[in-house]
Amino acid sequence: MTEAGTIQSPARLKNLFVILLLACGPSNSEKLWESYQESLTEDILIQARRENPGLVLNYTPDMLNQTLIILEDKALTMAGKYIKHLGLPTPQRILGDRLTREILRETSYGLNDLNKYISRNEPLLLPDQRTAYNAILDRINRNTGGIIFLDAPDGTAKTFVINLLLAKIRQQSKIAIAVASSGIAATLLHGGRTAYSTLKLSLNLTQCETPLCNISKGTGEAKVLQECKLIVWDECTMAHKQALEALDRTLQDLRGNGKLMGGAVLLLAGDFHHALPVIPKGAMADELKACLKASYLWRHVHKLELKTNMRVHLQGDAATGRFAQQLLSLGNGKIAADPTTGLITIPNNFCNIVESIETLQTSVFPDIRRCFNDHKWLCERAILALKNDSLNAINLQIQQQLPRVDVSYKSIDTVVDIDQAIQYPIEFLNSLEPPAMPPHSLVPKVGSPIMLLRNLDAPRLCNGTRLCVKNLIPHVIEATILTGCAKGEDVFISRIPMVPNDMPFQFKRLQFPVRLAFAMSINKAQGQSLKVAPINLGAPCFSHGQLYVACSRVGTGKNLYVFAPDVSSAAYKLTPTGYDWGRSNTDRGNNPKGYAPSHYEKVQMSLSDRFVGFFMIPEQGSWNYNFMVNKNYQIIGFETIICCFYGVHRDVDMKYELILSDPKEFSHEIHSPSHFMTFLNEENEDIVSADLEDRFNIKDYATIHLVIGAPKSGTTTPASPVTQPEPPRAIPTPPLNPIGAFPFNLGGTPDMDNMNFADKLQQ
Repeated sequence: MTEAGTIQSPARLKNLFVILLLACGPSNSEKLWESYQESLTEDILIQARRENPGLVLNYTPDMLNQTLIILEDKALTMAGKYIKHLGLPTPQRILGDRLTREILRETSYGLNDLNKYISRNEPLLLPDQRTAYNAILDRINRNTGGIIFLDAPDGTAKTFVINLLLAKIRQQSKIAIAVASSGIAATLLHGGRTAYSTLKLSLNLTQCETPLCNISKGTGEAKVLQECKLIVWDECTMAHKQALEALDRTLQDLRGNGKLMGGAVLLLAGDFHHALPVIPKGAMADELKACLKASYLWRHVHKLELKTNMRVHLQGDAATGRFAQQLLSLGNGKIAADPTTGLITIPNNFCNIVESIETLQTSVFPDIRRCFNDHKWLCERAILALKNDSLNAINLQIQQQLPRVDVSYKSIDTVVDIDQAIQYPIEFLNSLEPPAMPPHSLVPKVGSPIMLLRNLDAPRLCNGTRLCVKNLIPHVIEATILTGCAKGEDVFISRIPMVPNDMPFQFKRLQFPVRLAFAMSINKAQGQSLKVAPINLGAPCFSHGQLYVACSRVGTGKNLYVFAPDVSSAAYKLTPTGYDWGRSNTDRGNNPKGYAPSHYEKVQMSLSDRFVGFFMIPEQGSWNYNFMVNKNYQIIGFETIICCFYGVHRDVDMKYELILSDPKEFSHEIHSPSHFMTFLNEENEDIVSADLEDRFNIKDYATIHLVIGAPKSGTTTPASPVTQPEPPRAIPTPPLNPIGAFPFNLGGTPDMDNMNFADKLQQ
């Protein structure tokens, strides 16, 4: 508080003070209040002196009481708690103020602002949007109640329609409640809050057969639900079915009405292409069982659809339209998947395939040293990944490019049960990085983007809110909000204690609730729009909707970059386009990277554009995963191109021949992801024998006779013998004419020893 008070206003100090009370549980809250009550009340004193310039005013009990009222209002908004339960004195309020506070929050919207908003935006509705808009208003005006589901794929202006509906109801002096399943989605709605905090839903819904919302009759929250005409629940597909059922029971009880939702209209909005409810350690069947469509209430739901993609409508771009259709095909499961692995092949024109994490980073953050101070540029981009374990390394690699000095913040980790202190030493606790928790060592720089990991002050500071570090102080981080309704505001973030709920034992970590946000998880990205979205698919998707959510963060495929080092998504490199791209982007230096590789690196390199073309893989050829595996040769220099075909014998000053059999069809089964994964799982001693089924066989008959090298004398000699492996089992393939597949000069016998490596490969 002392550090923050030296650089910020009392209004922001109040926010920080309430967060400390709610999240940190200070041992003596009243003493903390007495120490900082004047700093917290300074703005009220300044205002009083301005209004009474002729008086000498100092802090009075009334001023301190006003501050306590503000603090209590903030505590009620953030966590639904009165400050007397947090150890502070109870403020003196006007009778009935507590009851009307919730009503005032839902009715204190400026009529003039609402009129302007409606008159400006209502004419912009497209036909399908207007149909849904009018149908919902008609249901509300007829007081028939019920549940409506607005099915709105990404890009169909769902948020625009919802905010217009909220404004229309509030214009009529009626109550419309806006909630969302995630904090990020809530910030996009006017007056939006998270569903769990607004509806007081239990965190253990699944442990009760008939759960209810924790709202009692006679409270301000109950009064709001009794009088509301519309409840909007955005990103509803992420909600557990029992949350919907709990709301139905609660509304019927509070409103004294046995009809569906107690006679109120509930508008569910979302897209079932997105992620379903998260079931810890659950399978896909558990997610399906928990989703809203599995609820007994779903049969009563009236469905409306938004179909027009606004990005296509506004831009009129054929490529954008194609991308939108491909997204829907992806979300609807219409892209053919391998029956064994479930992997799909990403279409060539869907996105930009990149070959490394480094390329992914430069695609999204070009010239970051110059642009990182531009908040608009920074909030338009982030690398998306499936798992948190790959994020830390990416974040630190990108942050190293910033010119500022980093500051290290170490967490304080302790076990909750003191009897387990010996069993779980501090060094072990420091090494743990549970999901949704900050690391033990947080090393931000001024200018780095960070992401909030807890709901601190919704809707301003929600789980998933991105900020930019402005100032690093020993006990406080000052940051500027990059996204949401409070975009551009400066806020304080303090250390708070956090306890992960998915560990076999409980431990507490006292740390700033943030992570670096150059890269973020796909689940955190849901609800956020980006201009540039690179996706790291180094691991396969493990949950419904992840790939769709990641790809749909952008509006066009030209701004979507994908790193997917599996056969399915890398197969494009054997097409003419990919083949030519690989040749034009090869490393032509004298010391190309990647020689003396491990088996894993061989597999990775076989899919790299650095090597496509070097090894003369035909456009319709097989993969030859086992290149460079011959143990008789050192994997350096020119011998690389020889060793990629197992069985070639080489002596000094010797001429070589590679006689290649007919390549397999591109659609052959050996190109399938399941076949590739089987190969990856082979033990080292089985690699060669397994690859004999796939590689270009060196046989007695020739479809292409490629001469490589010549004696130092330059004389022409007969071809040297070629060591033949045992021929593999023949797989019938249709005859091909592979001559056109090799864009190399197949004639001539240049002196290879007098050429550098790049020239050798060119020949």
